[in-house]
Amino acid sequence: WLDAWLGRTILRRPAFRMALVAALVIIVLGGIAWLVRKSRLENERFEAEKKSIQQPSPSNQQSIAQAPPVQPSPQPTQSPTPQRTGAQLVVATLLPGGSRGGSSGNTVSLLPDTTGVKLTLVTDDTSYANYVVEIQGMRGGKPHTISLPKPKQNPSHLTFELPATLLPVDDYMIKVDGVAEGGARETVDQYTLSIRRSNQ
Repeated sequence: WLDAWLGRTILRRPAFRMALVAALVIIVLGGIAWLVRKSRLENERFEAEKKSIQQPSPSNQQSIAQAPPVQPSPQPTQSPTPQRTGAQLVVATLLPGGSRGGSSGNTVSLLPDTTGVKLTLVTDDTSYANYVVEIQGMRGGKPHTISLPKPKQNPSHLTFELPATLLPVDDYMIKVDGVAEGGARETVDQYTLSIRRSNQ
């Protein structure tokens, strides 16, 4: 009975209650401050680990600095031998020059299962935004006309494909015209091509 009476008496004192409230506030604020400090330390440790991962090591930086510059590949100086891709598509690169009658250096042999011919015309004049390629057989017939925009990656190489059925055995003259701003066509280069058929 005495302890209960003393407890109620002490709790009724304003000074004691204020001290008790102040102690509780201090405990709560201390806990919050500890949590904030812990969170800040974890964030700082995370940022430090992130920077250490993103920053390259000195050895990698040295290898990057010592890497030699990439040299551009030289353009072909002569017409290469036509290549076959799975015997279905014949690929050939032509250099300007030649006259009517064909040129043995630009002879393309087509197999029975050849479905198309991919030609690349190398030109030195890249000042036009558009080009027109005209392919005319020496035996006559209607010429094949192809319109090509200037390539973005390699402007000096005009590449296109033709079905093998449009290229019967014949000697061909290929003319490349540049299209001026007003629409007028100006001859840029001429090429020769001989198409032959092979049973092997």
